[in-house]
Amino acid sequence: MIEWFNNLDATTQGLIFTGVKAIAAFTVMMTIFAYTVLAERRICAAIQDRVGPNRVGPFGLLQPAADGVKAFFKEEMTPAHVRKIFFTLAPMIALIPAILNLAVIPFGSKLGDQPMVLANLNVGILYTFGIVSLGDVSKGENAAAAGQTVAEISAPGGAHSQRGRSKKENAKPV
Repeated sequence: MIEWFNNLDATTQGLIFTGVKAIAAFTVMMTIFAYTVLAERRICAAIQDRVGPNRVGPFGLLQPAADGVKAFFKEEMTPAHVRKIFFTLAPMIALIPAILNLAVIPFGSKLGDQPMVLANLNVGILYTFGIVSLGDVSKGENAAAAGQTVAEISAPGGAHSQRGRSKKENAKPV
């Protein structure tokens, strides 16, 4: 297998290695997230003087894996008044800036001939500031109004679809 990889041109090797690094970084990030949630549950249980998650595996260490399996088999509930595409994409869009920041974090110097960073940018810090600022847009003083407007626009029959009608026409029969 190593001979096959070494016989590829440098561009193909770089693409394959970058894909492997991206998958590894994402897996590590999700594992850290899962065990941070486990630590939070245990700390909350200790504060509230109750038993925490301890049923799955030794000392409850397999609880994050059980949560992952449960998430895959959980029934998807989408409210009837929302547009399904927006309802589905919203959590993904919220996570994108965090994942994009992994691209410029060096995980080491080199592994063979490949640098241990997904995107070797000379302007990595500017890239990071730009991505972080995407998340800060929602923290402005008009964030609630903007969120409400987006919610009204995305809901079929929402407030923005009622423009040009009188209050009497918008009133629904009881």
